[in-house]
Amino acid sequence: MTTTAIETIPHAADNIAKLEEALPDIDLDKAMGYTLADAIREGSTVTGQCVGSWHDEDGNVCALSAALLAVKARHML
Repeated sequence: MTTTAIETIPHAADNIAKLEEALPDIDLDKAMGYTLADAIREGSTVTGQCVGSWHDEDGNVCALSAALLAVKARHML
């Protein structure tokens, strides 16, 4: 069985659930303009910053992992 990147991040499911509750719905026009920077900003609201790795054992994540959390919370992936 293959492990996905999101499954390796500690507390990922909890952080995604927090984001799903906190983020407002966006319409199609806004979704078409949704950027990586938007996703990083949204994902970083529920995690701490991790430098030098994708994530650490405390659940802190890098910028791209924060973006992944946000995209998953928005059901865009």
